[in-house]
Amino acid sequence: MTLDHTFKVTRVAVLLLGIVVVAACAPVGEEEAPAAEEPVAEAHEPAAEESGAPRVFLVSPAQGEEVTTPVSFEFGIENYVIEPREEGVVNHGHGHHHIAINGHCLEPGIVIPTADPWIHFGDGSNTIDVDLPPGTHHISLQVGDGDHRTLDEDGLCFMTDITVVESADG
Repeated sequence: MTLDHTFKVTRVAVLLLGIVVVAACAPVGEEEAPAAEEPVAEAHEPAAEESGAPRVFLVSPAQGEEVTTPVSFEFGIENYVIEPREEGVVNHGHGHHHIAINGHCLEPGIVIPTADPWIHFGDGSNTIDVDLPPGTHHISLQVGDGDHRTLDEDGLCFMTDITVVESADG
């Protein structure tokens, strides 16, 4: 074997050894990144759960549930702070519950009336028992700020119908 031939064989062996070492160090099960850039996915509007969007709802009575009077209402809220009302104080991201019996949610920016069909919960509470006659009643639950003003955020108004039936007691 000539020196030139030995040098070439050694060079090939070192090159092959380098390839083996690089391959052995590569992560298992991962593919190489494509040479061409992949298109960027378009942004989408996140769901309420993803974005932390506020949501007001009735915990009870449940949608479609038949109830007797007095009706026990419990309100729930997600991703928003319910606090007692303090005269002249409006905290962004905070408010309190209002419920309308046989009334509809109001447009954003409206001061919720202190008269029928609205009941205010300026103390920060989330429950009430209400005597209602038998029949179907439209219930609107709406969050208002410290000035009782409706808010311009989706999810802070909830409407449903409930049915009050006569109790077995009559």
